[in-house]
Amino acid sequence: MAHSAAAAAAAAAARRSPAASGRSLANHRRKRAAAAVLLLLCALGAAAASSGAAGGSGGGGGRGSSGGSGFTTGSQPQRSAADVAADAALWRWLEEGGAVLKFAPGYSAGGVRGGYATEGIPKGGLVASIPMRLVFRFPSDWKSFVSLGEHLASEAARADSPYRPYFDSLPSLADCRRALSWESFPPEYMHLLGGAAPLAERVLTMQAATLRYWSRHGLRLMEAGIGLERLRGALVTITTRWYQGPHEGRSERPAMALIPAYDMLNHRNGCPVHYDFEPCAHGAPAAAGETCCVVRTGEAIPSGAEVCNSYNHLSPDLALFHYGFELPSPPPGAAAQPGGGAAGPPGGGAAGPAGGGAAGPPGGGGALPPLSIIDARGFEPADLRRAHHDAPARFEGAPWAMAHERARLTETLRLLRATQPAAERTRPAPGDARGEVLRMVLAWRRGRAEAIEAEVARLGAAIAAAGGGARGKPGGEL
Repeated sequence: MAHSAAAAAAAAAARRSPAASGRSLANHRRKRAAAAVLLLLCALGAAAASSGAAGGSGGGGGRGSSGGSGFTTGSQPQRSAADVAADAALWRWLEEGGAVLKFAPGYSAGGVRGGYATEGIPKGGLVASIPMRLVFRFPSDWKSFVSLGEHLASEAARADSPYRPYFDSLPSLADCRRALSWESFPPEYMHLLGGAAPLAERVLTMQAATLRYWSRHGLRLMEAGIGLERLRGALVTITTRWYQGPHEGRSERPAMALIPAYDMLNHRNGCPVHYDFEPCAHGAPAAAGETCCVVRTGEAIPSGAEVCNSYNHLSPDLALFHYGFELPSPPPGAAAQPGGGAAGPPGGGAAGPAGGGAAGPPGGGGALPPLSIIDARGFEPADLRRAHHDAPARFEGAPWAMAHERARLTETLRLLRATQPAAERTRPAPGDARGEVLRMVLAWRRGRAEAIEAEVARLGAAIAAAGGGARGKPGGEL
């Protein structure tokens, strides 16, 4: 998982705790490496069997995607021998460096990369223990978000970087188009954000800040071998993958960090997997007293099941435009959550390939499709830059207030419906040769309209049940 510089993403508080930790035997590494290689070989075989098929989309992650969850754009296949080899090299580097990993890279039936349990993990059990020396940390006194991109791009440009195996497994670091985020959103698709001004403004603000930084520092960066696209790739990687790291020195804010392997896990709203910084797990082949990023699960995960991750609660627009993936459809019969949508599958599984939100009967049972956060009552632009622990609450109030809210959403829906035919005529941008970004943005527009329609119906039913009709506020104000 990773985040933009202003959005917190860790569910657990980050802290440093020194203590002794034991070394494991050599067969510990061999066992983990064998499990990882087995899953990787299976993934490679599946890739060969499905070559030529269109890549899957949504909810999946790692290489060829944004953060732990995303997609692949451009002409490259979603999974390839090079991708699998990079994952295998990453796992060797992690385990030789003292990491304990109870999951390994794998692919879903839709071709989405994620992490799959190599053994059954009980509730409260260890998922991973990753020594801090393997975690890439940013300076806590950073001046601007773009300067963080320079910091990462500079380290990635070093052929002898100790993080080389990790960097080689991050496709967006070399090509920002491999992951969708504010920084990589194609300008040819800006018209598709008509009626979504806060999203458009966020894209323009982020991209303008990069160009402004480049105008001031580009010549210096070029001398160091860092071009504009490399800088953008670093920014996309940070936006979609960063975590809060432990506090360092006298800084009042925790450092930002990229956590190898953990950032491969796919997001799921309500995922009980969490991390903290503490003494390395017992049996980990790490130095005595070393601090690790220790990951545990709040529910049992069967062997072979996908392990999820949590970026806190994501609405459809934040999931797509910040992290580059689509939220999955609610499972059949799923219980509705306060803000719409549904809890994910039990057993720690992650979000799978998305197909858009499925609405229950308007005003009736089942899970309502989740509203985009820009459509929530009381939305503020800052909501796109901060963490959300829960879904926005469905609006309830006096009949006149609900009628006012219904009228607001009805107008938004009208504009969406009226402009959708023109939106559907959009052709893929040059940097989106396979049209995957276009497909996802159009699907988001359709899903947004369906969610608003369901909310309008819910409000209408609530107004009728209250016996309020569409009467205005006392005093004639609506």
